Amino acid sequence: MNLNEPIRNAGRPGAAAFERRKLPLMGPPKQRAPKSKSDFSSSKFSELPWGKSHESLVLNSSSNKKSTSSRSTTDMEEDKVIVALTEGRGEARCEVGIAAVNVSRPVLILCQTSDSQSYNNTLTKLNIFNPHLIIYPATFDTGKENRLIAKIRKHFSSRQLMTIPRKAFSKANGLERLYKICIQISFPLLIMIKNRYYALAAASGLLTYLQDNMFIYYASNSIKLEYQTSEGYAIIGRQILKQNLSV
Repeated sequence: MNLNEPIRNAGRPGAAAFERRKLPLMGPPKQRAPKSKSDFSSSKFSELPWGKSHESLVLNSSSNKKSTSSRSTTDMEEDKVIVALTEGRGEARCEVGIAAVNVSRPVLILCQTSDSQSYNNTLTKLNIFNPHLIIYPATFDTGKENRLIAKIRKHFSSRQLMTIPRKAFSKANGLERLYKICIQISFPLLIMIKNRYYALAAASGLLTYLQDNMFIYYASNSIKLEYQTSEGYAIIGRQILKQNLSV
């Protein structure tokens, strides 16, 4: 067949309609106009919650798959983080144990840190947890004001503080309760932290408060346990930050 010869189907039915049919011309693909950097307006930037109460970076984001923007106001109100803490006495002063839980998440976080007299590690940890309520032993308010509680009242003035009896902070009771409510995958962790006296005592105080005051009872094998240290982050002072920014 010679491709240069005309098509010999003019007499066939439907040929005229075929010839009248116009096919669209193909051209280069249309390119979208590039987005300018000004699309992210200053008004959106100003709407960010700078300086306001933030969501707990540990007890919400790690266990919740929903983004913060898609969560309703009711969900945010139900996400209440409660923290219990205790501190050693005498030579163990500045040894702080912390237990934190979100009442709507089955995760319990323990922490024990050897802090300084400024309690920077403890205050930083509390700022990360962003608790609604902080619980501590009632003996901290007897006699001279406890330095740790004074620091917390100064830096977390909008948070509620509550005392419970000192006997609620028991290492043995905390370890026993954790073995009952934690999932079996957390048992090796319990063996590793069995000597973390103040972290386990804080867990005992926290679970006692949840049971006696909020009537929250955890079933056996229902809680995931995590242990966090004070390592892995740095604290930068304002003066050092200003010097680096000026450079």
